[in-house]
Amino acid sequence: TDDNSGSDANARLTFTPTASGTYYLGAERAGEDDVGTYDVRALDRSPPELTPVPGEDFGPSSNYGASVDTARLFVVALHGRGGNVPKIVNAVLDASPGDVAIYGAVPASGEGSWWGVGYLKPVLPTDSDLIASLEVVDDLIQYALDSGFSYDEIVIAGFSQGASLALEYAVRSPAEGGGAGRPFRAIVAMSGALLGSFTEDEADRYTTPITNLNVYLGGYEGDRNVPLTYVERTEGFMVESLGAPVTHHIEPGARHAISGYDVEVALTNAMAAA
Repeated sequence: TDDNSGSDANARLTFTPTASGTYYLGAERAGEDDVGTYDVRALDRSPPELTPVPGEDFGPSSNYGASVDTARLFVVALHGRGGNVPKIVNAVLDASPGDVAIYGAVPASGEGSWWGVGYLKPVLPTDSDLIASLEVVDDLIQYALDSGFSYDEIVIAGFSQGASLALEYAVRSPAEGGGAGRPFRAIVAMSGALLGSFTEDEADRYTTPITNLNVYLGGYEGDRNVPLTYVERTEGFMVESLGAPVTHHIEPGARHAISGYDVEVALTNAMAAA
């Protein structure tokens, strides 16, 4: 419900259905003597059909951007739970200046989720689903390096569970020979957070300083899938314990979605020419 999110004291509601079906909208006055009108608008938000670059598949992952032979940057795009590759890839495409290779990653299992562990459950180094998902990212990173890209020409962007995977990969990726983490151009984590409870049992995944890595955290203040406290906890830990330069933007509302700011600012800045 809502009675004042629009201009002046007007109500405004935005609803994005997650499945086909019949939906009902109810509207009524806020006070006994209030009168007025209301508008209902329906927009088709179906993502455009994606066309992969011919001959540039890497395993089950496809390139939906510029050819790796001519691209300036390489983006690993990690979808959320449910396997919606078009959603994350289209968000990156909306922000892309056109000279970026964009690989929509696919879980090793071929199913829609990267793992089945909840945010507060301990995540141990032996969790097979998480290990397999990290290997998917690592293989794509190695493919980018073999294709001639340097670390500072690689962006890892993810939404929801994919955002958490991007963050987990960042804190588990020491540079060759030890020292600080790999100097990726950016980690763009939209509505996601580090997993687990940051207990001693999980401490060995949190030993890599990432002072040379730019991290963006985005989300909604009322998101029930990824509560704001988890995002804030992740930012505090990455800044205070790992030394990462983190920026964040939290939108009002209770959505679990990629925001306009995520695309127009965070992703755009991550892929902008130097």
